[in-house]
Amino acid sequence: ASLLLASLPLLLLLPAPVRSQYENYNFLNFPGAELGSLDAAYALALRQYEAEQWGACLSSLERALRLHRFMRDSLAFCRRNCSRATQGPQSLPLEGGAVEGEMRALGVVFRRAQCLKRCREMLPAFRAAQPSPQMLADFDRRAPYQYLQIAYYKTDNLPAAMAAAYTFLQRNPEDEMAQKNLHFFWTQPGASEKHLRDLEADPFQ
Repeated sequence: ASLLLASLPLLLLLPAPVRSQYENYNFLNFPGAELGSLDAAYALALRQYEAEQWGACLSSLERALRLHRFMRDSLAFCRRNCSRATQGPQSLPLEGGAVEGEMRALGVVFRRAQCLKRCREMLPAFRAAQPSPQMLADFDRRAPYQYLQIAYYKTDNLPAAMAAAYTFLQRNPEDEMAQKNLHFFWTQPGASEKHLRDLEADPFQ
């Protein structure tokens, strides 16, 4: 299935709400039923995309995006807490020779590493298989939104399709296919500038 929509006939799409990906997302109360491998969740979404199972694909893509956000927030949580944990008096440099200073610095590094290890062991985000470096790179460049814009359009949600295309272009402004898709969306009845929202924007940050 192509990612380019410019050749499709004009369709009258029913208006639907544009949601942030994280309106129903809660880092401290992430639903256990959604936990799992990010790689597997995204692979399932792509298989459903190829099979043109648009409703299922949409649900899988949104789940994969929430999983990625949950893992990212969990790692940030550990880093913040462990950074504070190593800022006590014992981590401050004291007067002394170079050897003493190096030993103290190594102690700080060791304590932080141990803190991060314990934190990761306690959080559910790290109990599932961890995503591959390529998967993390794909999500960092917002690759899922290439597919999400099509899935939204195919499920008659023009506002969300526009938002997904816009979200992808925030990270990939030179992508010609996404530019053409967004231009095509603009030709549809009901298209509005208010639909141009960054779905990766977190209102709490």
